[in-house]
Amino acid sequence: MKKIVLCLSVLSSFCFGDDYEDAISLYKNGDLSNAAILLQKSCDAKNAAACELLGYMYDNAMGVDQDYKKAAKLYELACDLGNAGSCYNLAIMYKNGGGVTKNPAKAKELFTKACDIGLKIGCDNK
Repeated sequence: MKKIVLCLSVLSSFCFGDDYEDAISLYKNGDLSNAAILLQKSCDAKNAAACELLGYMYDNAMGVDQDYKKAAKLYELACDLGNAGSCYNLAIMYKNGGGVTKNPAKAKELFTKACDIGLKIGCDNK
């Protein structure tokens, strides 16, 4: 599993270039507003990790205005691209009704998807 994650990380850097790497650097240095701009560009290029982090930023008002609906859309896109963490985060939103209409069946489906992708905490919530 570690090899797959590493390969995906390397592939992500290769495919999505400097925008994602620069966004992570800005994020780590606390320049969240500019990180969000570059993360959006990477997300638009279908970088699931960028979509997940940007969703998290909207979910938690980090460098952007809090927007649960936008967070949910970003998590959904990243989940569709195979990002287990985003599937889990979106499941929580469906479970609690934050940014989306509360839907326990959809939450369960997303917890299962997160689990199937390899996120153990998703398995614990099925």
